Amino acid sequence: MSLDDSISEYEKAIKLIKDSEKLLEAGEGKVMKVLEKNGKVEMEEFE
Repeated sequence: MSLDDSISEYEKAIKLIKDSEKLLEAGEGKVMKVLEKNGKVEMEEFE
């Protein structure tokens, strides 16, 4: 693999990492957990 190809692949990998981090951050706010308290089902944010 040439140096130019290596640099191109590295740049693609960095973009994928950044895109993945954005998706994870967006998903963190949507994750909920279901709890049973006193016979009732409740939902709260998962931390």
